[in-house]
Amino acid sequence: MVVVVSDLRGGDPDGGTAYAWPTLAGFLLGFAVGWFVGRITASQRRMSGVLDSMLDAVVIGSAVRDGSGRLVDARVTYGNAGAATVLRVGSDGLIGRPWSDLWPGIVPADLNTALLRALDRHEVLELTDYVVPGANGAHPRVLDLRATPLQDDLVVTWRDVSARHRDARAVELANAQFAAAFEHTPVGMLLVDPTHRILRTNEAFAAIVGRPLVELTGTSMDPLVDPRDVDEWRTAFEHLTSGVAQASRYECRLLTVDGSSRWVSVTAAPIQDASGAYVVEHVEDIDDRKGFEARLQFLADHDPLTGLYNRRRFAEELAHHLGVDGRYGGSSAVVLLDLDNFKYINDTLGHQVGDRFIRAIATQLRQRLRDSDVIGRLGGDEFAILLPGADEAQAVAMTAAVLDGIRYTVVQHSGQRVRSTGSAGVAVVKAGGVHPDEVLANSDLAMYAAKEAGRDTYTVYDPTGPHSEQARSKFRWLERIRLALDHDLFTLLAQPILDLGKGEVTGCELLLRMRDGDRLIGPDIFLPIAERHGLANLVDRFVIGHAIALIAQQQRPAGFRWEINLSAESLGDPGIPELIERHLAQTGVSPDALVFEITETAAITNFDNAQAFAARLTSIGCRFALDDFGAGYGSFYYLKHLPFEYLKIDGEFIRQLTSSDTDSVIVEAIVGAAKKLGKQTIAEYVGDAVTLDRVRQLDVDHAQGYYIGRPVDPGAAAVVPVPREPHATP
Repeated sequence: MVVVVSDLRGGDPDGGTAYAWPTLAGFLLGFAVGWFVGRITASQRRMSGVLDSMLDAVVIGSAVRDGSGRLVDARVTYGNAGAATVLRVGSDGLIGRPWSDLWPGIVPADLNTALLRALDRHEVLELTDYVVPGANGAHPRVLDLRATPLQDDLVVTWRDVSARHRDARAVELANAQFAAAFEHTPVGMLLVDPTHRILRTNEAFAAIVGRPLVELTGTSMDPLVDPRDVDEWRTAFEHLTSGVAQASRYECRLLTVDGSSRWVSVTAAPIQDASGAYVVEHVEDIDDRKGFEARLQFLADHDPLTGLYNRRRFAEELAHHLGVDGRYGGSSAVVLLDLDNFKYINDTLGHQVGDRFIRAIATQLRQRLRDSDVIGRLGGDEFAILLPGADEAQAVAMTAAVLDGIRYTVVQHSGQRVRSTGSAGVAVVKAGGVHPDEVLANSDLAMYAAKEAGRDTYTVYDPTGPHSEQARSKFRWLERIRLALDHDLFTLLAQPILDLGKGEVTGCELLLRMRDGDRLIGPDIFLPIAERHGLANLVDRFVIGHAIALIAQQQRPAGFRWEINLSAESLGDPGIPELIERHLAQTGVSPDALVFEITETAAITNFDNAQAFAARLTSIGCRFALDDFGAGYGSFYYLKHLPFEYLKIDGEFIRQLTSSDTDSVIVEAIVGAAKKLGKQTIAEYVGDAVTLDRVRQLDVDHAQGYYIGRPVDPGAAAVVPVPREPHATP
């Protein structure tokens, strides 16, 4: 700035200064005041800019007093952009407006009164979480407010904390819900700190470990975990707290107050805060499930009647020990044991007495044998014993001791002493290298040799003796059966069944054959071997699947039935009914088209299983037939207790029916009993017209045999063979 100073001496020609200084002083004072006022104005502008940039609302009001000096209102002298937004006016519309005109509808009356009181009394007013009701149904707002008096002005700042308040309420609600869920959930909940200390738990967890809730809080988890599982628990916990894992799920055992353990399923996740990592654990009691799984596993490996290994598990143990012998050059022996005349006990005294005797024999075997020996019940009255490390002399001595124990095993029934003897076959294997099936086949042949020698004795298998070729033949048949299963070499033929009342073929029996080039081999050759060596169930599964698929392709009238044979081994397999249901669902075959046959001897040997199996088949809509009826001692007893719809009279009573009065009497008795029980009868092996006439006379319901029709390929035959006239030449 350039200041031009003119002559300040008042026109004194001599250039004196006597009158110039007052004028100069006034000029300098004015300049200083202007500069100072300019600085104040700039400061105000800067302060206004600062206030305008604040997110908080700021309003400055000056007191308005009446003539007596009483405070009656306040007038806005400043309001920033935040205040203009909240008060719903423009920034220019704020200045100069009285509070009484500005607040209505926005600020409650009590707050306006409190603000004027603070201004009048020169007091600071602070309000936290002050709720302002919403206008016209709007949500209320929450404010943090501060009013500060400055002489006769009041600076009011406030911040809308509604969002923060809502968030806090949401967190509070979530915490309350979490606490409620934590406390009242039916599964155990834990909050555990990094030192394994329980910070919080619930009643459900307390119930699992059988301890009071107050006892658990603050205690360590370590002594609550079963020592067998504590390392796994600690590892999972450390992975969560160290960040290695974001979640963990595992099963372990917890110790209860009485020292027992309970299985639990644990799902855990870490929670981080400033003090470290905590772990929340969701603990579900699965002890009942584990017990059920253990029972299922036991049943999968053990015979339910005796608790001994079943055929499958025994075969696994045998294969394992033979492998060990082959690796280390050891020897083992297998003893196959069969009770003598047990069928008589079962059929005459009932299956309950037979079951008691079987259990007594199992107990005797456990007592006579070593802990290292493996005992299995292969089915019915047949047991297998594996003697690891035994040579022939040791095996013979132990077998003799076992047979001696059987002789002295007695079960009391109605004052009668029930006892039996046993026949055993011994096969010794040196240095392994033999297939388990071959070993069982060898001991099986030796056992039958013992029976032929008069029973109640044992025979040692001699690989150079007369039974060696039989053993090799049996083993070859086992291989052929497996080959047939693997390469689909089994086939089914259909043999017609004639309804004697209608004179029509109303059903067929599906008969299993093994293909051998152009030749078909009947089941009497291979099926007994399959049944004795645990392959019958696999054969049955093949038959079920192929039979139902074949039936689905046939065009037969409603009510036409298809009979399918099942072995005794399948009666104890709970998967068979499910398999049947699955194939029926896949093919759309009606369940009432199926009639499943089991032989009477199979039912007697496995009575409980047969009874449950028949009931299950009936429940899914299938029907049930008892084959070879009359071949066993307990025919009528089982006819009373098993839910059969059809009785197939054993061919032994049909073949000579026209020449044997005894057979006629037996068939007549069977038919009479069946009709009174609401069962239908089927005569098998009807081979000529005369026999057909005779079964009609005896009021048999159905007939089956070569005279009715030979087995044919149902896929190749256009229709089921039509039966011949009753008096036609066979």
